[in-house]
Amino acid sequence: MTVFEQAQKYLAAIPPSVSGQQGHVHALNAARALKWGFNLTDHEALLLLGDWNRACQPPWSPVELEHKIREADTKDFGKPRGYLLSGRADRPERLPPARPPTEQEPELPKLSYDLSEADGLQLPKGKWDGFEMVLRSCFQPGEGVRVMGGMTEDGLVGCDPNGGAVLSREEWLAKLDKHGDINSIYYRLGGPPAGVYLGINPMSQGGRGRDADVTAFRHVLLEFDEISIEEQWLLYKKSELPCAAVIYSGNKSLHAWVKINAKDRKEYDERVNLVYNHFSAYKPDLHNKNPSRFSRCPDAKRGDSVQMLLALDIGAASFTDWSRHLLVQGIGTTYGSKQILEYNADEDGLTVAGHHWLRKGGSALLVGPSGIGKSSLARQLAMTWALGRPWFGIVPARELKILMIQAENDLADLHDMDVGIASGLAVLKDEAARERLERCLITNHNVADTGHAFIVALQRLIDHHQPDLVIVDPLLSFIGDDISKQEVVGKFCRNWLNPILAGSSVAFLGIHHSGKPVKDPNVQPGRKKFRPQLKSMSEWAYHGIGSSELTNWARAICVLNPLQDTNYELLLAKRGKRAQATHPNGNRTTTILLSHSSQNIFWIQSDPPVECATATATDPQPKEILTERNKAGRVASANLAEFLAPCTEEGERFNAISTRLAEYAANVLRVNMRGGTVSRTLDALIENGKLAKKGKLYIKGPQA
Repeated sequence: MTVFEQAQKYLAAIPPSVSGQQGHVHALNAARALKWGFNLTDHEALLLLGDWNRACQPPWSPVELEHKIREADTKDFGKPRGYLLSGRADRPERLPPARPPTEQEPELPKLSYDLSEADGLQLPKGKWDGFEMVLRSCFQPGEGVRVMGGMTEDGLVGCDPNGGAVLSREEWLAKLDKHGDINSIYYRLGGPPAGVYLGINPMSQGGRGRDADVTAFRHVLLEFDEISIEEQWLLYKKSELPCAAVIYSGNKSLHAWVKINAKDRKEYDERVNLVYNHFSAYKPDLHNKNPSRFSRCPDAKRGDSVQMLLALDIGAASFTDWSRHLLVQGIGTTYGSKQILEYNADEDGLTVAGHHWLRKGGSALLVGPSGIGKSSLARQLAMTWALGRPWFGIVPARELKILMIQAENDLADLHDMDVGIASGLAVLKDEAARERLERCLITNHNVADTGHAFIVALQRLIDHHQPDLVIVDPLLSFIGDDISKQEVVGKFCRNWLNPILAGSSVAFLGIHHSGKPVKDPNVQPGRKKFRPQLKSMSEWAYHGIGSSELTNWARAICVLNPLQDTNYELLLAKRGKRAQATHPNGNRTTTILLSHSSQNIFWIQSDPPVECATATATDPQPKEILTERNKAGRVASANLAEFLAPCTEEGERFNAISTRLAEYAANVLRVNMRGGTVSRTLDALIENGKLAKKGKLYIKGPQA
């Protein structure tokens, strides 16, 4: 068994990480086992960790997995490299037991807050009698309150040598009535004022001011020393942190008394860690986590400054409400009805092409059978949109920067395609246009990365090139798993690909294969078989091979369908009207008629037959001129020599001849007919003598 296979087997025995159940520990241990235990490369470790990640709840992002591998690789934890290579590869190291979700608070997402408005921000005016207000608001009758005088250069002037005095709330209120304010209580003996400290939680009277003397785990102290007091105030407000009080320290920080209201020390520590982890990017003072911590006491003088109460009871009503709010913020994006109704998508800059048809963060598929030119069609789209030109009437928002990742065409194939397309677009000798293509069209040939490894590579390419649109050709080459399984497609597209598209503001076009054509025993040898054309657009949308999850995931779907010889139709099967494609005559359509150029690799668009035109110049909205009633007469009176030629004296049953008639009408006459119309057309052909019936069989008529 290879080292890679040993590591794969070992990793399969490690339980997946679950949020709220020591998920970080499980993920880090898994990464350590791969990097230290088996000494795998980053690429090998990422491949295995990506497979393991599928069962995690929720799955880690590609960037987070890379971070776990780097963390595991750089932090020594007391074991030598390759310690799992000594025949113990099937015995995972012992992991800490997972705790039930009900015993631990869920991890809060780390959100980034915009503090740019802090410059010039006016802080609230300090409240006089702040000490009394905090006593009455943050402590209950009879609870012990700990107060201690500050230190000065002269020593413990005004300080209690036992670490402060713990008196009942009522005793402190009585002292205020007697002496007037906190300064008169602590500095009446003289000496320069150095501030006064106030315990943030109720304490047992007669205790020594330790954590064990805390009688209610009500608050945690939060302060920041590396951001301005204006930024601190804005952070408290924007985060809606549940603060019982916010006190200016008299120096460079604001002391927030965060409402924790834990039932015991264990829950207190969990909630405190969640708060500090949530604000870790702003570097809070980590020495303030314990429940017996002191805060600055309002109204006390501190040198030339005064410690002031700025606010009481701001933010969320409770820790539970605040954490629920944050957990919701971490789940997608929530919109209000007013925001939706007033939104202007024409001005958000996210549309890539059409009328909101293909947008940044969204996806589309181009589906078709093998060997008919999907790659060249996608290449023509890329070159056309990079030049800022319409592609069969579908207009790009501007000159687009496009990253095309493909696995099937080598440099010679790409050369042939680009020369033909450039000739067809008349830019082969246009230096300005070629410079634009050099700048706006990047091609990456990748035959090595699949699955999660491809997702990581894609993120790096996007970060480097910053495209508007990514084209992946073919999608099947990069998924790296069974595309018929919904869980595989959902994981790849929704859990891995979607976050990259949304986070990088990029649109996605995947080139995808359709299934093998169905064999029809009634088709004569040498006659080309086309899929019956009785499908609706919604049915065509599911034409691609694999799970229907692909169709459900993609915002837009185009299907390239062969008709006959070199004729094709490009069906805009999903959200097609939004594309605003047009025929060469300018009429709107959701069916683009195409053919191969006879001169080079280039797709040419053609107008539909007049009788099947889908719009008029005065009414650009798609609308069929032929009704189901008059289609039968129109088809029956057309030249049907090619359709009638295969009819034999033995005759054909209804199903066989109706299928052939529907195909012929769609492919040659460009008329799509429903089942009832096909039946009426057969009756009309019998009436005009082109067909006859012999029992239940259809044969050539005397006028054929």
